[in-house]
Amino acid sequence: MEGIRNFKTMEHWTHYYNEGISHKEAKRYDESLALHLKVLVIEPELKMPEAWHNVGAAYLRLNCFEEAVPYLRKAIVLYNELIYQLQFSQSNEWENSEENENDSEQSNSKWMDEDPVIDPEEFYGDEPVAYYLFWKSCCYALLNEKESFLENLKLCIAEDDWFALEASTEEDVNAFYEDPDFRAIIDPVIVRINSPDHTRLYDIFERIEKRILIGFEHPEEFIPDVIHEVSEQQWNEPIPASWIRKTALQLHNNQLEKSKDWSKATDVKLLAEVFNTLCKDGILALHRPGYTREDAIEEVFSVMGDMVLSPELIKGFCFYCGENVEKLIYSEAATLHIGFNSILVDDSPYAVMIGTTIVQRLRENGFTVEWNGTMESCIQVQQFRWKKVFISDEDQQLWDHWRVFDLF
Repeated sequence: MEGIRNFKTMEHWTHYYNEGISHKEAKRYDESLALHLKVLVIEPELKMPEAWHNVGAAYLRLNCFEEAVPYLRKAIVLYNELIYQLQFSQSNEWENSEENENDSEQSNSKWMDEDPVIDPEEFYGDEPVAYYLFWKSCCYALLNEKESFLENLKLCIAEDDWFALEASTEEDVNAFYEDPDFRAIIDPVIVRINSPDHTRLYDIFERIEKRILIGFEHPEEFIPDVIHEVSEQQWNEPIPASWIRKTALQLHNNQLEKSKDWSKATDVKLLAEVFNTLCKDGILALHRPGYTREDAIEEVFSVMGDMVLSPELIKGFCFYCGENVEKLIYSEAATLHIGFNSILVDDSPYAVMIGTTIVQRLRENGFTVEWNGTMESCIQVQQFRWKKVFISDEDQQLWDHWRVFDLF
């Protein structure tokens, strides 16, 4: 089972949980089992079903069926509890209940603030209920209980058809890959996902591709935005949400493969280093803070307002716009326009000093730069090649606005 939820802390059992997933993916099953067992030694009353599920699955990979059974049964019980709690909280009964109306915070805390933390934002595109139904069905598959496996899988796919695709490759259900009843459930759904009946697929594809090529977000972060954009178009056609997700993940994987042939010092990476140096020079340098110049300047001053620094620490600012990036991603090499100004906007002599510093730093890093030496014109970085792919949250910190809080 994959580590779908992203644990942001390394406290206690979460470290061993994530390490167990890593070892499983590396096919180091003995070590994976030991780490997953360690999680339950630390937290023997842990209510997170995936933790118990992972131990059971790990035992099975080592051909220890009898040892696996109690862990998988425990996982099923916990999945059922969460499914019930989620369905109840989303029902009219919950909306109208005295418990919700009079004591909603206390009621939520009974299950929202304990492990597992249920945050719908962690599961793009699928309802949390569908997520738990899927992994519950996987437990039944591991137990070789076909009827319960297929029953829960049907319920899951009815909630979110994306899980038909998940089931087609999930290791937990590989014993049923060729089972005709299993194929009868998932194959028609997969065909429908892969070939949606929508007249604007190319337009939707372009929206996805653009976000992938810009490379500032993981697909799971922007897919809801794309779905929202499509819904706003009012095309009066069903939104192909699973196709959007599948396409975004495929394009991202393709871009990751392409990136293996790139130089380690891409122009985008070098620019990040230049911008970090400029921050140390007292110039607030932000990557793509807005789509237009006006949006970008507004965001620059918003970030400045959050920094709570002595005014003398920030001499000026610079940025490039999302509008410019959208042109760069479809060009082999084009011009990157860097806007700038002094902290005292339109102080021409001081702004020129800021511009001079920016040009100097860019040239020190091998960029070809053109600038007429006035504050009225942008600094032009010639033959800029936009090669960027989202790798991880840690990697993305090089371009994140929050990095400036550490640099100043």
